[in-house]
Amino acid sequence: MTLPEKYSKWNGIPREEIDWHPTIDVNKCTGCGMCVVSCGREVFAFNTEMKKARCQDHCNA
Repeated sequence: MTLPEKYSKWNGIPREEIDWHPTIDVNKCTGCGMCVVSCGREVFAFNTEMKKARCQDHCNA
């Protein structure tokens, strides 16, 4: 994936070199959905069966 220049580095480190995985602690998730609606990169989705947020397999950076 080719990233726009403004997303290609974090604190000077190329993003490809950073081991980054969003996670959700389902024991702490209240199911409010705030992470789903506030993430502009669609990292999170909502699992309607569990009534909890879940992480997507991608980040639309």
